[in-house]
Amino acid sequence: MLSEAKGEDALTGEQMARWDSLHADLARERRAACGPAPTVTQFESEELGQVEFTIKQGYHEKRECPLWIVQLGSRVSKPTFKELKIKATMLGGWYSSFKKSDAGFQFLSEEAATKFTKLLEGDADRQEILAGRKERKEQTAAERLHELGDNLLGRADQTLATSEASLQNTARRADIQVGVRGRAYADQALARSLHSVANVLSTGAAKYLDGIRHKTHLETLNTVLSLARWARIRAIRKAENEQEYGYGLRVQEEEEKPYSEEDIRFAEYPYPSIYRRHLEEAITYCLEKNGCKQAAAKMAKTVRRMPGEFLKFNQSHDIEQLADFLSRAKSVGFDTTWLDECLEKHHRLQRAHIDEPSCFPVW
Repeated sequence: MLSEAKGEDALTGEQMARWDSLHADLARERRAACGPAPTVTQFESEELGQVEFTIKQGYHEKRECPLWIVQLGSRVSKPTFKELKIKATMLGGWYSSFKKSDAGFQFLSEEAATKFTKLLEGDADRQEILAGRKERKEQTAAERLHELGDNLLGRADQTLATSEASLQNTARRADIQVGVRGRAYADQALARSLHSVANVLSTGAAKYLDGIRHKTHLETLNTVLSLARWARIRAIRKAENEQEYGYGLRVQEEEEKPYSEEDIRFAEYPYPSIYRRHLEEAITYCLEKNGCKQAAAKMAKTVRRMPGEFLKFNQSHDIEQLADFLSRAKSVGFDTTWLDECLEKHHRLQRAHIDEPSCFPVW
């Protein structure tokens, strides 16, 4: 392959986009494989072979919707009941004994209730249930993002109006208001991005943005892409040996453009990076504390094999170890405020299902 023979730098913009798309799709497939199972397995308890299942229709007064209730003909043991509850939940149901006459495993559709009873005979497919659950989550997320965008835009508009009406009769006051308006314009841009993401979530077209749920997710992604753009601009200056005047013009031109595939080439994933001495201080403290000694010893071993004053954690198992150690250090009284910040951006993108640089979208 060209990427293996000459490296990613040899790829054109279009080829690089395709390469990143393939990597991102593979990451999504790996995540899906680790997700909920698409089938519910047959009941394992032999006791259920002697129990009669009946379906009756009921009504959920709080939700004001019909219910299909699966009732058992006889009592079952505690382990069997636990299995029934777990598999009912997997099919979108739950157990309720609020009304004695309607006590049983309740479902919002007859199809789900029927699938539950069929587990006596074999496995049940629940892909439609998972798809519906995902769609509801995305709709809820879209509504929340729209609300966040509206609130942010409203505050930004109010800030701009207040700034325009404020006294600016000195250079200092004028400079202060320039900064205030700059932050308001940035909030307006972020609000538009929130609405854009919400729109694609609500239509089901969010292929690489389907994990974004909060404003901080977009802010972190924007920070990463902004740093990538500046890295590209610095590379242009170095390659073309531009003078200060020409470089200033180029920066202004590039800043006005939307993020592009060329920016993505320079994007760096925000892997945790910690100053060695700060982490060693935490290790020394925890080596003397019960409940944290083993984790501290393992962390010390990891730190010894890492070079440099700034330690960068690129591997998932090292990042998990670091997060676990900091959690334990915090529990025994060590102030981990500054250390936790190194994990913040990484964790945000991970929660947004942006697992690697190839998943960075361009908007």
